[in-house]
Amino acid sequence: PLPPQVSLGSLELVGGRVEFVDRSISPEYKAQLRRLNVAARQLRWPEGDVRDLHASFVGPAEAALDLRGGLRKREGELHLTLKQLALAGFNPYAKSLADLEVARGNLSLTTTARAGSTRWDLQNDLLVHDLSLTSGGSVMLPAVGLPVSAVLALLRDPKGDITLGVPLQVDAKGARAGLGPIIGGALRQTLVGVVSSPLKLLGFAAGAAGLGGDSQPASLAVPATQPGSPQPTGAAPRVAPPPLRTVPVVVEFW
Repeated sequence: PLPPQVSLGSLELVGGRVEFVDRSISPEYKAQLRRLNVAARQLRWPEGDVRDLHASFVGPAEAALDLRGGLRKREGELHLTLKQLALAGFNPYAKSLADLEVARGNLSLTTTARAGSTRWDLQNDLLVHDLSLTSGGSVMLPAVGLPVSAVLALLRDPKGDITLGVPLQVDAKGARAGLGPIIGGALRQTLVGVVSSPLKLLGFAAGAAGLGGDSQPASLAVPATQPGSPQPTGAAPRVAPPPLRTVPVVVEFW
């Protein structure tokens, strides 16, 4: 049988609402999309034409998505922007798939998708802000031999953000990720994390020794001092500290 043929001069949807429920996991995941607006013209299928496409909606916790672009005979370019997607809402997936639980944090995403005759090339730029785990941070990542909390801390920049570029190619054989750029971006973020905050390494060492709890590295407490003096409040006279010992640190990348 011949495939269905669709031809529309214009399409407009204003103020739509979509309810989504996934009962394949426990507990089930629910989400609602509000203020769904879609506008496009000269839609043709199966030719794969769409002109002046613009779609937007507001998702859970006021996350906003915006999609723009167009295709001509399945070739063209689309631009997608997702802002402030709260990650804690996806805990049913994180718990069932990776035994992780997110306390807070949000994700923003910018994607440029270029469509060719036989494949899609997608460049995804992710930004994760203020990510914190309430459990599962001590889960080890076999590829690097470090707990999840340690890897996330190393990837954070001085503002507390994690930024990564994730290129994808999608064709008839499925989706493939460009591992080289992903690893390169992760290494750059790791170096920034280490150089900008060397005390993170001390926190990892204390956490590995059991001083920082199950999922959070140990923190360094700073005692209160007298105004204009380095002497701690209510402390006994200072005693000269023992001589410092130099401890070699080796950082390996593989």
